[in-house]
Amino acid sequence: MPLEKHKVPVDGTWHDCPSCGYDGGWHVFFRKLPDAGRLQMLLQCPKCKAQMDLGLHVAVNS
Repeated sequence: MPLEKHKVPVDGTWHDCPSCGYDGGWHVFFRKLPDAGRLQMLLQCPKCKAQMDLGLHVAVNS
């Protein structure tokens, strides 16, 4: 399933899935990037399993 690109909302709270309308929040998961020590932070809808890429990366200390 391809990842949809989304921008983080500036105001308020974003908890509705744009794919199915589920309004109960998100599951957060991480994917290892080729750059050692960095992970991509992604969201997944618990209902329809749509995955959202917000462009967030996390540095991991080993």
